[in-house]
Formats: sequence, structure tokens, C-alpha cells
Amino acid sequence: MKNEKELCQSVAEMVEQYFKIPKEMLEDNYWKNRLTSLEIGLTGVELVYLLFEIEKKYGVYIRRESLDNHGFDSIEGIAQAVLAASHVR
Repeated sequence: MKNEKELCQSVAEMVEQYFKIPKEMLEDNYWKNRLTSLEIGLTGVELVYLLFEIEKKYGVYIRRESLDNHGFDSIEGIAQAVLAASHVR
């Protein structure tokens, strides 16, 4: 399994690829920002799609607790959710 920084980079690449978000908006200084913010602009439906793609790519099941309190709404939060899910297996 990748470390948190590598996961963040991978998630950022997925967001760029799937949702055509400019690369400069996904650099490491943006990793704590909400993906549903006006600045980045993903919708809830797009986050669900990303959730399924993340689970498929990493072979994990993201637990509900990782979704609470906007836990899956930033690149850093998504990476932490993947790491948490990989430790449950």
C-alpha cells in the first residue's frame, strides 16, 4: 500500500482525469481543501463516483465513519480513508 503522500498524489491525478479539474488546483497546498468547494466544484454525485473508483482501484471498502464530517471531501481526507480501510482488512 502506498503512503499518505503517494495516495494524495494518486487521488489528485484521478480527480484531474475524471473531472477535468486543472492540475494546479490539485497541488499539495490544495489537498486539505474541500472538493465540493466553489473553487473546485465537484458535486455529491461526482464524489460518489470517485468513491466507487477509489474502492475499485485500491481493493478496499471505505467505511461509513470515513465519510462522516466531510471525511471524504478532500484529497487528504480520501487518502486517509483509503489508509484506514486498508488496515481493517
